[in-house]
Amino acid sequence: ASALWASTALIGLMYYPVPGVSYGITYQTFGPGITYQAQGKRQSLTYEQQLPQSLKIGTTFRFPSNTNNPTANILLSSELLFGQEKLRNRAGIEIWPWRELALRIGFAEVDSATVLRAGFGFLTQNLQFDYAYFPLSLHERYHQISFGILVGRLF
Repeated sequence: ASALWASTALIGLMYYPVPGVSYGITYQTFGPGITYQAQGKRQSLTYEQQLPQSLKIGTTFRFPSNTNNPTANILLSSELLFGQEKLRNRAGIEIWPWRELALRIGFAEVDSATVLRAGFGFLTQNLQFDYAYFPLSLHERYHQISFGILVGRLF
């Protein structure tokens, strides 16, 4: 049996210059990294690797723009991975069929390939849950789960 676990944290700021448009910046990965554990009948293996730190900038366009509850969003972002000195770009569409549920689809650059990502999210008063699925190849697939606590605006 084997298992692969990773946890990270991020901190970020959002700026809302006009209704319907927002800009954001995040600094990510000051967590423990990835731990791979494999257990056989005679021996076990544990391997740990620190995740690269990253700086991500992005923008969101909300439709309709004159409401706090948009029905669709277009998201664009670029991420700089420290130590690798290259940008990873992402683009996606988010549809809100109900106030608490978001459906997402988009593309992300991973290494030298562009991969399709899909997922959904739930949003309550102060809590957020997100799930994303993205295959990198026929045999390599990732599931990403995140939880968030919405603190509020500082300014």
